Amino acid sequence: MLLKKEVADIRFELTGNELIALLLESEEIKRHQPVFNRSRKRNVFNFGIFDYESETGYLCLEVRKID
Repeated sequence: MLLKKEVADIRFELTGNELIALLLESEEIKRHQPVFNRSRKRNVFNFGIFDYESETGYLCLEVRKID
């Protein structure tokens, strides 16, 4: 009942597929910080993508944990 009282507006947006819909939902949750959806509010990024040049001169990508 509390959720029902807190709803001010409902909108929808057509997307091309489910992946795009999930990405859009995640972005909206981060942007609006809803009270009732705590699971995706955190902006914690434990890993990052880093580039480096190998001994042979190739550009390489590496996934590493961020301190």
